Amino acid sequence: MIDRLSNYIIRAYKKRDGKISFHLRSHLFVKSNSSFSVSHYLNPFEVYFILPSGEKIIFDDRSVTVNSFCKYDGEFLINDIHLKTVTNLTNIKDCLVDLYIQYGFFHHPCLDLDLYKSKALVRWMY
Repeated sequence: MIDRLSNYIIRAYKKRDGKISFHLRSHLFVKSNSSFSVSHYLNPFEVYFILPSGEKIIFDDRSVTVNSFCKYDGEFLINDIHLKTVTNLTNIKDCLVDLYIQYGFFHHPCLDLDLYKSKALVRWMY
């Protein structure tokens, strides 16, 4: 079960073609009393956030480190997570958004996916 991320700041950059790119680099805390490859068993998984306008932005490029770099107190596996996407938006301001991670561990098609929800800050980087 995903317990938390270590960083909730989504950085927004304007690309040369005028589009906006969003990036989130964080650590993923997975609550578990046994070790396993988080990246191998985290399937399917989708990360997105909702802007104040109601527009849903999906991170198209998602990566999680293959091996947990740390096991904390026998209770958490900690992995790096890198997320990014490019949108057709041309303007964005700093704002608070709802961040969602929809995922399944050891997933079988007849099982429902879990949903992790948190607040995040979109920060315009000049």
